[in-house]
Amino acid sequence: DPWLASLRAKLGFADAKFTYGLIFNKKPKAPRTFWHQDGTVWNTDLAYQDDAPEILQLHYLEGSDKDYGALRVLPGTHRLRHELHGILAAIPKGDLRSAKDTKTMPFATFPDEITINTKPGDMVLLDARLLHATHANNMDTARMCVTLSYLSTDALANEEVLARYTRKIDGFDLSTPIPYIPKGLPPELEAAYKQYLPPRYS
Repeated sequence: DPWLASLRAKLGFADAKFTYGLIFNKKPKAPRTFWHQDGTVWNTDLAYQDDAPEILQLHYLEGSDKDYGALRVLPGTHRLRHELHGILAAIPKGDLRSAKDTKTMPFATFPDEITINTKPGDMVLLDARLLHATHANNMDTARMCVTLSYLSTDALANEEVLARYTRKIDGFDLSTPIPYIPKGLPPELEAAYKQYLPPRYS
C-alpha cells in the first residue's frame, strides 16, 4: 500500500523490511493481557537509540474500547526505565501468558497509562519497545487484530538482528529463512514479496 509505505517513510522506515505477522483473536470474555515489550534488538545498542528500530503496525478488524480488549500503553517506556521492567524480568513468561493471576503487577492499571480506542479498520503504529497490554474483552464477540512487524534500515544493518531471520527455531523443522516465502506463489508475486523481506543472512 503506497499510503502505508509513505507513512512508514515519515517515521524513518523508508527501507523497512517485513519480519512477521500475527493475528490476535481476543476471544469473548478473555482477560486482560500483561504488560510487555516486543522487538528483536534487546541485546544490541539499537535498544537504547532515540529512533525506533522496529515498529508494529496494528490493524483492528473490529473496533476496541475499554470493554472490548483495547490497547493500553505506558508513554515513554520505550526510552525510560519503569518499575515494571524489573518485575517482568523476574516472572516466567508462561505464567504471564496463561494469566494465572490478573491481580498481580504485570496486569495492573497505572495512572499514566493510555487506552487507545479504535474503530473498525483503524490502524495503530507502535514502537515495539513501548510497554503495552490490553484490556479484557468483556463482550460476547471476539476482537480481531492483525499485527505486522517492520525492522528499520539501522536494525537490518546489525548482524545480530539480521541473523535472527535465517535460523531454525527449536521444536520446528524450518529449513527456510524467517520470514519465509509461501510456496506456490506466481513468480511475479514472489518477486514483489521478496523486496519487503530482510536480506538472506549466512
